[in-house]
Amino acid sequence: MKIHMLAAFALLLTSVQAGIAADTSSLGGSSNVQSVSAGAVIAQGQGYAKASCAGCHAADYKGHPGKSPNITRSGALKSYTKAQFAALLSTGKKSDGKQLSHMPVLGWPASKSDPTYAYLKTLK
Repeated sequence: MKIHMLAAFALLLTSVQAGIAADTSSLGGSSNVQSVSAGAVIAQGQGYAKASCAGCHAADYKGHPGKSPNITRSGALKSYTKAQFAALLSTGKKSDGKQLSHMPVLGWPASKSDPTYAYLKTLK
């Protein structure tokens, strides 16, 4: 009986681990694991944005007229895909390939730009 219970527990644990891996890979949908993971990604992005973007784009990320743009989803971010945003942070170039004169080249990997994009997309 104990062997059967141990085998059942091992099978259940393996299934749960596989489900968690599948859930966290997409960060979409409605499961609790996905919600926690998406929330953690957004919180991480908030930290990156606060440390690297707020200084030029203001604490609310709505920018300073004539100096820096609004980078929320209702501002400049609305014209960028996640890949274009990653390229901007990595190279300092806009989606049309033009170098931004005041944008620093952060050289960020996707592990930093993706959470930052996710966070900024939550802001109006």
